[in-house]
Amino acid sequence: MLVALAQVRRGVNPKLKKLVDFRVSAEDLLRQSIAVDVANPYPFLDLAALLRFQNKNDAALSALQAASLRVQPIDTLPYVELTTELTKLSALSDWSLPEISRVPPGTTTAFPAAYVALRKGNFVKAKELLTLARSQTDPKLFHYLINDQAFVKYAKEPGLQEFFQK
Repeated sequence: MLVALAQVRRGVNPKLKKLVDFRVSAEDLLRQSIAVDVANPYPFLDLAALLRFQNKNDAALSALQAASLRVQPIDTLPYVELTTELTKLSALSDWSLPEISRVPPGTTTAFPAAYVALRKGNFVKAKELLTLARSQTDPKLFHYLINDQAFVKYAKEPGLQEFFQK
């Protein structure tokens, strides 16, 4: 995939042009990359960009559709940030947990605060925070995050079951 991207860069720089058409070479390399790892959405995205550059919009749309089928809801920065925060909080004792303060609206703050509320037994506050998080999060990502090991042990808690249903 990286070689294909280098080919594209070489092709758009007139000083580096070769006898081979960079678009053909790059497309071939991207298709090889796809063949090696068919579950990886990124070569499909790069192929779509190359095809769009060539005004092959139908083929680009097919590549984008293929990429969309391979993208996971966890392929996001919020997932990494939230999982990092939940991991840090999970390592703390109940007595070391931070206070549940007023949480500014935002997914990256609502999930960890909800976890703290759950750990402290404040299920009303946890429900409020999870409702906020759900309203600001893509449903697939929310479902994935709420099923994190930090939250799933609270799935049967009265009043919280709605969050754990798909």
